Amino acid sequence: MLVALSKAPMDTGRIQLLDNLSYEYYHVNPDEGIRYANEVLSLSRELKWNKGLAKGYSDLGINYESKSEHAKALVYYAHASKIYQQLGDRSSMAGNAASIGLVYMAESDYPRALEYLFRALNIYEDLGDKQNIASTRGNIGDIFLAQKNYPKTLEYYNSALAICNSLNDREGIARLSANIGIVQDAYGQYHKALESHTRAYRINKELGNNYAIQINLANIGYVYNHIGNYDSALEYQFMALQLSGQLGDKSSTAINLGNIGETYFTMAVADSLMQKNVQRILMPLQNTWTRLLVFAGK
Repeated sequence: MLVALSKAPMDTGRIQLLDNLSYEYYHVNPDEGIRYANEVLSLSRELKWNKGLAKGYSDLGINYESKSEHAKALVYYAHASKIYQQLGDRSSMAGNAASIGLVYMAESDYPRALEYLFRALNIYEDLGDKQNIASTRGNIGDIFLAQKNYPKTLEYYNSALAICNSLNDREGIARLSANIGIVQDAYGQYHKALESHTRAYRINKELGNNYAIQINLANIGYVYNHIGNYDSALEYQFMALQLSGQLGDKSSTAINLGNIGETYFTMAVADSLMQKNVQRILMPLQNTWTRLLVFAGK
């Protein structure tokens, strides 16, 4: 894209390239993404192209969101939303509403997050946009999961999964299977949880999605910990740790180290309880044996 940009004339095509670059940078270098977003705004003003202005504001929103500067992100998303409304661009209005919902979710303002995500969902359903219906339903499920409303969580995850299956969206199937596995684990349905996480792992293995794979491995290890199969738990947790290290993912590495520590702690507690239980069983036997010895000595 950078080569194409160097040759692009000062027209709407160049704005589209700048818009794409800004979006590509939001998760790796949001400061660079902001720079490209400002170029989108500058050229759009020169050309008096309102759709370009909306794109630029949306780009600023997602890049500031990536920097966790949520107040700024909401301001820019609001600017974009106003323009998309004026243009009657319902698809972009829905995308913008969903983005605002995700910012509120990150702020743990779940009522507002649901308000905007349902607003987006209603538009996507009117447009028959199945891919985004599935994505938005999944995001709504995430909010209910954060609130520990597991019946609602499963309702939205399962409806999203059904759409992903109909679209053969392998990435979506993997993501939702893993999320459903988390709920099943919370319900104590450990074998079902293992099936869901393993399904997600196998699909991500086929897709070569290493970031998702290490999450799947960690989730499988976490379920084995709950079952009490500590050897398997540590096996999967150490695989997750190794992969997160290879990816240079410091956040996931910290989480994986924490999971391993939790498993060792659970093992220590279990061993301690076992020793106490053994002592409780042996104490009466020990007393009986002592009495027998005394009796035999008489």
